[in-house]
Amino acid sequence: MVNGRYGGTWGARLGYWVHSGSDIKPHSPHVLVGADYMLTFWKKFRVGAGVAWIDEANNVNGTRWNFDFTFAYDLSQRVFVEYRHQSHGAIFGISPNTSNGGWNVIGVGYAF
Repeated sequence: MVNGRYGGTWGARLGYWVHSGSDIKPHSPHVLVGADYMLTFWKKFRVGAGVAWIDEANNVNGTRWNFDFTFAYDLSQRVFVEYRHQSHGAIFGISPNTSNGGWNVIGVGYAF
């Protein structure tokens, strides 16, 4: 996945799946659009929560609308590593009859 985020504490995200695997049924996603709220702790750790719209509902995310959770660590002033999870919240009783493994993405980022 390639994605970008614009904003500070409140931000908007736009992403594109470059490759999602062949076991995604019925269709692999292409686009993600989201908004989130990020907090910084101890100058290097960031935690965020928000919502994400994914253009395809499939056996991984179950619905198009998903929660978005982020944990990031700054390696330098510009470079960071990030873990991101998107799922629709079946654990909270939301759409309990649809698949909800969710997307788990680990990546490296650069802040401009």
